[in-house]
Order: sequence, then structure tokens, then C-alpha cells
Amino acid sequence: MEQPAKDELPAGEDSAHWSRQAARLSAASAFVCFTLSCVVNQLLLKDPQQPRDTLRLVVDCLAALIVVCGLISGTAGLIGGIRKKSSDTIGIAIIGLVLHGGIAFVVLWGLWVLRSAKGL
Repeated sequence: MEQPAKDELPAGEDSAHWSRQAARLSAASAFVCFTLSCVVNQLLLKDPQQPRDTLRLVVDCLAALIVVCGLISGTAGLIGGIRKKSSDTIGIAIIGLVLHGGIAFVVLWGLWVLRSAKGL
């Protein structure tokens, strides 16, 4: 009896459930946030004459939006994975949530350190 290849789906089945796509988006968006910050910092170091304040404000707003979207899609992927009982989807969503939770923790910790330094 012939077995279908792993990448061939049975008739009537979608390529990926929405929860899997949300979990993937959550994991991938953390790397987009990292890359965006690194690229902008490198460009600012090459040309110190650029208007830094406006560019940093735009990049920080974009990074915050990416982190919020990543947390929302990770939560949606986790809930969908639990409903589907898909351990792969749950694992991918948890990875995305941990990455975005780490970003949020570092940002909040940095703000706390800056505020406590101003109080000295």
C-alpha cells in the first residue's frame, strides 16, 4: 500500500490551521523586532548627522507594535493549539511568548533602572 508523502495533505484539509500561523507569526515577529533595532542602530552609528530623535521614536513605536502583535498572536496560537490538542502549535506559541515576554521584561527593567537613576 502506498503512503502519501508528508507534505501532501489529505483531501479537504487546509495547509495550516490559523492557530499554527498565529504561533509562527509570534515566533518570527520577535526576530523582526531584533533585526529592526540592530539595523537602525548600525545605520545611526555610520552617519552621526542623521536626526536621531525622530528616527528612534519611529523605530521604538514600530518595535512596541511588533511586540504587542507578537504577544497577541502568540496567545491566540496557544489557545488554538490547546483547543486542537496540537503539541507542535503549543510549543511554537510558547517560544514566541517567551521571546516577546523577554523583550517586554528587558524594556520594563530598563525603564525602571532609568527612573531609579533619575531619583538619585
